[in-house]
Amino acid sequence: MTIKKFLILFISLIFIFSCTNGKTAGTPESHDQIKNNLYVPAEYKGLSELQSDLRDISKKQTPSVVFISTEKTITQTSLRDPFDFFFGNPFQMNPDDNKLKERKFKQSALGSGVIYDKKGDAYYILTNNHVIEDADSIKITVSENKSYTGKLVGSDPNVDIAVVKINTKDDLVLSKIGDSSQVSVGDFAVAVGNPFGLNGTMTFGIISAVGRSNIQSDKVTLTDFIQTDASINPGNSGGPLLNINGEVIGINTLIYSQSGGSVGIGFAVPINVAKRAADQIIKKGRVDHGYLGIYYKALTEDDTAKLGLKDIKVGMLVNQVIENSPAEKSGIKVGDVLIELNGKKTYKFKRSCYSDRESCTWH
Repeated sequence: MTIKKFLILFISLIFIFSCTNGKTAGTPESHDQIKNNLYVPAEYKGLSELQSDLRDISKKQTPSVVFISTEKTITQTSLRDPFDFFFGNPFQMNPDDNKLKERKFKQSALGSGVIYDKKGDAYYILTNNHVIEDADSIKITVSENKSYTGKLVGSDPNVDIAVVKINTKDDLVLSKIGDSSQVSVGDFAVAVGNPFGLNGTMTFGIISAVGRSNIQSDKVTLTDFIQTDASINPGNSGGPLLNINGEVIGINTLIYSQSGGSVGIGFAVPINVAKRAADQIIKKGRVDHGYLGIYYKALTEDDTAKLGLKDIKVGMLVNQVIENSPAEKSGIKVGDVLIELNGKKTYKFKRSCYSDRESCTWH
């Protein structure tokens, strides 16, 4: 046997051996081997913790979310007989019968709320103004089996926030209030509420945007919404938007939808804005909005070059000062550049505006 033939035979035997007794890269493994190779507990620990966190939120925070049902009286005007408007009634003895008639009926509405605070036997519930607006009666249901009569403490239509009070000696669960200034795009988000009257519904998603403005709504003029893709539907209004720690970071308020159902674009009032309104309502029954009284533009590099501001990179360039406003009284003039508010750099602030006159707060 020549050396060449010996080498060919040797290589062939190695190949045959590897195919029968050994493993090549293409050799299929058993189901258990695949499972053991792919499943690395350390790599999946994060998902396990996430699952645990969501269950914990459901167990501990859902009881702080309430179901709100309201009734209000609606008045409509109409003619007794529509033909009377055109032809009159020759047999009508009383001419007043041809005048417009009023018809009253009861209208029911559903929404959500979150137990915000407690003082003695009084629990204060945070919800949307549009949930309880003009309501003749408010019914609060907790944990599907405890119902109470709610009383409106006060509301702020500008930010669509209201506070309702119930009195009870029952031990109810208070919500955990978070800090909406710490919310970032991509954070996990959980919405809890009563969509379509389905009590205690919980949905999960992320924060899609923060500081969202130009939202077309006749309910609220706030320009600092949190946007989320956690499913929100009619009935979720007034319920909490939570972070992964179970803390309330917003009050669910609006959805963008052409069909009326969720398409993954929902908006919540930041809890810092809602909290500021709620605290004033609880303390004095109303909300007083402060405002600076200026029109301005954000400072650009071109502005800093033209104004000779070498060391200033960000700020508010004042375009107009409203007459008799706090800004005018404090000496602010057109052309001024504001770089700090209350000792903090302006770029660190988020603006919450409540009307077209630039009635804004900064936080």
